[in-house]
Amino acid sequence: MQKLLFKFSKNISYHKLNRLTLFNFVAITTLMLQGVAHCADARDNWIQYPPRAAVNMTEQINKFKEMGAEKERGSEAGVMKEKEKETQSIKSEKSNLSEQPAPKEVKKTKTLISEDVSWEKDHKTKNIVKKFSDGTTDTQTDVVEPIAGEPFYKGNLEMIPMTYADGVKSIITRKANSEEYEWGKDHSTRTTIYKFSDGTTNIDIKSFPRKYSQPEFKDGFEKITVTYPDGTQRVVENEAIDRKVRWSKDHLTQIITYIFDDGKSYEESIDVPKKVEKPIYEADQQKTVITYGDGFKEEVISKAVDEKVSWSTDHLRKTILYTFADGGTTSVEVQVPRKASNPIYKDNLQTIYFTYGDGVKTVLVSKAISENVSWSVDHLVKTTEYIFADATVNKVVVSVAEEVSKPVYNKDTQIITTKYGDGTVTNVVNKAMSEDVSWSEDHLYKTISYQFSDGSTNQVVVSIPNQILPPTYKMGVESIKKIYGDGFEKVFTYEAISQKEVWSSDHESKVILYKFADGTTHKEEIKAPKIYGKPYYDNDTQIIPVHYADGTTRTIRKKAVEKKVILGGDEQAKMNRFVFEDGSVNDVPLLLAPAALGSSTQTVQSPQPAQTAKTSQADKASDKKPDAKFEIQKPVYLQGLQIVTMTASNGKTQTATNKAISKDETWSKDGKTKSTTYRFEDGTTNTVITDVGAQMSKQPKPTSNPVDDELNVHSLADE
Repeated sequence: MQKLLFKFSKNISYHKLNRLTLFNFVAITTLMLQGVAHCADARDNWIQYPPRAAVNMTEQINKFKEMGAEKERGSEAGVMKEKEKETQSIKSEKSNLSEQPAPKEVKKTKTLISEDVSWEKDHKTKNIVKKFSDGTTDTQTDVVEPIAGEPFYKGNLEMIPMTYADGVKSIITRKANSEEYEWGKDHSTRTTIYKFSDGTTNIDIKSFPRKYSQPEFKDGFEKITVTYPDGTQRVVENEAIDRKVRWSKDHLTQIITYIFDDGKSYEESIDVPKKVEKPIYEADQQKTVITYGDGFKEEVISKAVDEKVSWSTDHLRKTILYTFADGGTTSVEVQVPRKASNPIYKDNLQTIYFTYGDGVKTVLVSKAISENVSWSVDHLVKTTEYIFADATVNKVVVSVAEEVSKPVYNKDTQIITTKYGDGTVTNVVNKAMSEDVSWSEDHLYKTISYQFSDGSTNQVVVSIPNQILPPTYKMGVESIKKIYGDGFEKVFTYEAISQKEVWSSDHESKVILYKFADGTTHKEEIKAPKIYGKPYYDNDTQIIPVHYADGTTRTIRKKAVEKKVILGGDEQAKMNRFVFEDGSVNDVPLLLAPAALGSSTQTVQSPQPAQTAKTSQADKASDKKPDAKFEIQKPVYLQGLQIVTMTASNGKTQTATNKAISKDETWSKDGKTKSTTYRFEDGTTNTVITDVGAQMSKQPKPTSNPVDDELNVHSLADE
């Protein structure tokens, strides 16, 4: 925000100027507060103070014009009175000059009596009122932005302390945009990361209690289920530290008492059935052993109640079957050997004819229990020896042909595999006789064709990634060069999707930050030197306007280095000649000096040093007032128009309208927003952003910094 200095007239005869200055001060202060409100809520999630109100510019301009017309009508009567007072003052001074022998130069000393400081409700606007010994006052208004302190956090809230220049302190609170949390390895500690709109984060670590279930007892273990805050469950098993066992009188029930480390205990009764062992039969006797869980044993002996004779299915054993009362049986076998014929062989089969003792005749075909295989040296003849259970051997010789597989290729290598019956595998490796290389149209794939001696070919496609060089930037254009594997090079250019200009504090250079679609940014610094305007003079003060490229206008005030009294061309009227350090002079009539010293806006521009004396004499001789001088206000822009307002020393204004000499249009990536930059002959620019997709019928909104908006509105109000 620029500093605005308002200086009121110290001469009571210029009431018209004081009222106009006061009116301008009130209007500009109102617009400044609206601009401050506009700046306060520019950032996301910031609390706005004071609230911004909608402004109807047309109504304000009409009100300003009506108020200005009333002040002009009221000021005309005041001007007439001022002229009468000046005439009387001149007459009285002439009479005094005739009575006195010679005029003496009177010097007034202006000293500072007091300085009062007051602050506005926004705590940023400081008003300094200086009172001087001659009764005049000087009011200075400055805007001091608050200082943001180190932010502190509480959960998903970020608190930023703000300290204003008047000592008031406040806290800006914003909520996190997003949050992420993760449980620790102990399943009880949760780490939450809150992310805020200014890019900062807050890490919140909390521990939560676990929940334990009622214990369950089984098989000498105590089981407790632990539920963690993140939902994970774990079962903790504690084994008993002691156990006591006792048995019932019937030896069938075991009672176990378990004792645990935490003092708990419980009893568990287990029914242990008796174990009846398999009966043991000896001839016609049956012996049964019964064993109980506590180790007690009992033996029972029974006699057979029946017996039967039978032969085994192999006709080699005669069996006597004894039957007992419990249904159990036992048998006694008697071996009856058979008579076998000479064996007959076929491959791995052996055939023998048997004659049994019960008169039955059978044929037994048996497979070899093992075999031995051997191969000839050329891997083509297989000899198999089958060995049978009776230790006899049958020898079989067979010829087995080899198998040749299809060729297998690996880049420039051909492999032909031959597999023999005995499992032997041989590989013949052939190298390619020649190769041809070709590239795809996109320069990313290389195809190599290998040719072998048998006329076959093998094609290999290899992906060769391109090399992307670091991007280069120039005048808002990003250039990226890609070099492909076949040597082909291609340059891709991308225009910035947006740009932001930031002027330096000295207004003589600006940094343009370009942003591109791939997320990269680039800064370019441009120098724009200031331009000194033609100086004009206010009694003993030389005022030099300074114009900056960002539209800022300042003035340099220099006091005269020398003052002397000279005579005009008629050798009678006296003039104060003020000499400045650059050699220029300003001649002010001595009679008008008291009135001119209190004016801050009516100025008399001194001619160049070579013409000073001549011009002063001509002015005195003709007794005419000096020509009105113009003060150029800051330009106001309306799309492609530049409106320049010039205020004359007599209070009148003139307006000049200039059209843009060129314009540049850029579109956003989504095609909904158009940015138009108008360039004017004096080197200034005006950027207008139009939301084409959302508001086709609305006028584009000029974009500028808040300070420029305030000055533009102020200029329209004055007009």
